[in-house]
Amino acid sequence: MRFRCISAAVATALCLFFLGGCSRPAGGPEKNRVRFRLDWTPGSEHSFIYYAIDHGFYSRAGLDVEVVPGEGSSVSAKLVAAGDNDFALCSGDSALLGRTQGLPIVVVAVLYPRTPASIYSLKQKNIVKPTDLYGKRYGATYKSTTYQQFIAFTNAAGLDRSRIQIVPSPGKAEELMAGTIDAQGGYTYLQPVQLEVAGQSINEILLADYGVQIYSMSIIANDQTLAKRRALAAAFVKATLQGFQQMIADPPAAFSSFLKYNRGANKAVEEAKLRKLATFLARDQPPKLGWQTEDGWRKTQETLLLLKIIEKGIDVRRVFTTDLLP
Repeated sequence: MRFRCISAAVATALCLFFLGGCSRPAGGPEKNRVRFRLDWTPGSEHSFIYYAIDHGFYSRAGLDVEVVPGEGSSVSAKLVAAGDNDFALCSGDSALLGRTQGLPIVVVAVLYPRTPASIYSLKQKNIVKPTDLYGKRYGATYKSTTYQQFIAFTNAAGLDRSRIQIVPSPGKAEELMAGTIDAQGGYTYLQPVQLEVAGQSINEILLADYGVQIYSMSIIANDQTLAKRRALAAAFVKATLQGFQQMIADPPAAFSSFLKYNRGANKAVEEAKLRKLATFLARDQPPKLGWQTEDGWRKTQETLLLLKIIEKGIDVRRVFTTDLLP
């Protein structure tokens, strides 16, 4: 999807700065074109982008943004590194892993300073604190990020994993309903919400509440984008964060924008997802939206080293920049 620049003065200034980075259709305004890749297929968690489109935040910054559906954070990291996409949504662990592998990517804003990963279960299982997992069957999707974070959680909470029955699982909520497992991992605004919309009462343990410190959803850019198109990058980050702030402050309005561009979405599920996500994001927000720190990235790296997701640490100052935050 595309939206059009309406601020000729801003666009002209940017265009001169980028030495021809804009195009001007006959009789039309100048535009700076940007490809923004999602982490996955469009969901209500992306409402801030559609709100920014719908309310002209990008267009007033002189940007013509194409939203590209994603296929996971690792793919986002590779495509931004290759220059196929200008910006992308990417989990913090995937961004850091990519940087350790030599990918020329930089995190320009952290949207989720706390991981939204949780352990969820049906209410009747009475799993409300870490030790309640003892003697229970935990469904593990071994190759998933949620399983890796589950291991980090058991370490941080001081749990004895030998006292938890860890069994293979495809990660579907139907297993909880069938009673083949007692608990499993997911993201607080995804799988648990699907169960709640289906009429189930659930309990959740948020991993971040028990010492799992890892940056989650972030915006990444290519090193060259920052070097050659820094003003454009700053304008993009500012407009995106404006949309993100509005999504937290007014979820119904953001959801309305999401539906306008995603008419085939499951309205009940997506609306409940966004409501849950906005509540989660409103907790413990940093003083500045998008903020990230060297200490936060160091703790993220320590978690990845402990889990052996990365073999060797790097100078985390190479992973991120706060210079583009408004």
